Amino acid sequence: MKKSVLIIGVVIVVLLIVVAIGLSNHEKSKTNTNETEVQTVSQNGVFIKFPYDWTVARSVSNDSVIAITDLKSVNESSSMGSVNVNIERRPLDGEAMEDLFNDTYSTILSNTTNEVISLGNSTVFSGENALEADYLTDTDSEPKQHRAIWVEKKGQVYVILCTAPANEFSNQEKYFNFIISHTRIN
Repeated sequence: MKKSVLIIGVVIVVLLIVVAIGLSNHEKSKTNTNETEVQTVSQNGVFIKFPYDWTVARSVSNDSVIAITDLKSVNESSSMGSVNVNIERRPLDGEAMEDLFNDTYSTILSNTTNEVISLGNSTVFSGENALEADYLTDTDSEPKQHRAIWVEKKGQVYVILCTAPANEFSNQEKYFNFIISHTRIN
């Protein structure tokens, strides 16, 4: 009898340790007043934290370092998410980041269906000087709003591009802001 009580006690202690380890591996972070579980990924010198109900995604951009999408926005037939964050890296090749930024948005905005919300300096990214572009595109059946944060590191430019359907963007901003503030580039 004493032996079975001891074994049951050991099993319970082991289970409690396993549960404690499992809980410690799931970080908690507050966004607004809601508690949100987060997960992390690190690829190609970029570390990013994002909500637990998002997932790492495949990007069609050759410059993509990491792409994540909100699982609730994934279209089952196309397997594509309409709410996503894509981090791209491009070499500057001696060009100034500001020149590449201006050239990029001159091209994007030359399409008359696209519309600028704002272009300019930003201190949103890790306290570093960054450029920000907020704009609308209407290239398919659903107009999209984009927010792009440009930051230069070691002769390369990193672009954190947040995208959502235009009518949902304001509802997604708290997630985008969380992701941007929890992105680190080494």
